[in-house]
Amino acid sequence: MFLSATMTIDPTSLTQIRRKPTKGFRRFAELLTANLTSKKEEHETFTALSILQELNVALRSIGVTDVVKFTKDDQTLYDDSASDKTDDMPQVIEALSRARQPNLEHFSGLSMLLEHHLTTIALILEIRVLRIHEVGIYPIQISINGLDAQMQSAETPMKLNKQLDQVFESQQTYDAYIESKKAEFEAFVAKLELAFRSGMKIENLHCRIYTNIVRPGLTPSQSPAASPDYAGTDSGSAPIFQRYPNQQHGVLGDHSSLMYLWMWSSMMHSHNTHCQHTTIVDESGRPAFSVGGDGFNAGEAATLDPGADFQAPDCEITPVEGVGGEASSSTDFGIFSGDGGSASDTGSSWFDSFSFGGDTSGDGGSSCASGAPCGSSCGSGCGGGCGS
Repeated sequence: MFLSATMTIDPTSLTQIRRKPTKGFRRFAELLTANLTSKKEEHETFTALSILQELNVALRSIGVTDVVKFTKDDQTLYDDSASDKTDDMPQVIEALSRARQPNLEHFSGLSMLLEHHLTTIALILEIRVLRIHEVGIYPIQISINGLDAQMQSAETPMKLNKQLDQVFESQQTYDAYIESKKAEFEAFVAKLELAFRSGMKIENLHCRIYTNIVRPGLTPSQSPAASPDYAGTDSGSAPIFQRYPNQQHGVLGDHSSLMYLWMWSSMMHSHNTHCQHTTIVDESGRPAFSVGGDGFNAGEAATLDPGADFQAPDCEITPVEGVGGEASSSTDFGIFSGDGGSASDTGSSWFDSFSFGGDTSGDGGSSCASGAPCGSSCGSGCGGGCGS
């Protein structure tokens, strides 16, 4: 079991950026734009870095300072996953300002992976700013995953089994455990949301929180890379699997940080634990479906039995909205019928509609009838453009 939250920021509430990128972020922006001939692309790049810098300032205000990885599309520009440094943004900026990868100036999205520790939960956060995005997908996305810190750091399988036995002693102990972790996780998410709202003057921020169970053996019929749910991330995986890429798809060692995730569904099945208000995900953390308050008894179906072929539970299930606000591609798992919700327009950009404080250069797009700036893709709620 791991907890997750997704935050999406409606860009229509950020059409006036207060400042251009400064210090190291400006150096990186200048590096990205050095060989560009398009003023539009140059403006979009500076906007992306300005937003990323403001997101970083909000994160630092609540103590989130440990950058694990920085990527441009599928290029890793900074990787500190093996280090114990907990405040390495200066090193990140230095690495970015010296980056010399080919085609560095052309990108669709920037991603920053961070780590943070609460009292009993280890957090992995991913911040994504998409320059090019599909219509209907929010281009500013924050994904947060929470792991049980004690189980993650269990020194031996015996100690891990003991911890799991305590959780699954009864339905009451299981429910109490889930509620305790959710309370701690939700308190952090609320704190982060407040930092974004107050620090960046954001009004339209959408947040969703999930309790997730990994179901080993659950595989989609299409590659995760073909889905927009986690477009631009490592192999379509959730932040925890980007942080521990060698432990994805059940490839675990004797001291795996994620071993308990693969044991969880089996424990639920063997203890016939009642599963409710939960999202079932595959081995990449990709959501398949959610169950509500009615739920199902895990021991009475093959839904969470990793030793059996997967079957959907005999209760009401619902698709899960993608990270960017897009329709879920749960049809890839063969669970739901119909269109998975993938958008057809993949070449849109909203950055050209932005201006900086004091910038009247006119790089922006057209305006809606109401007078609010409108990008080439993001109209009200990033829904595909303003009407003519």
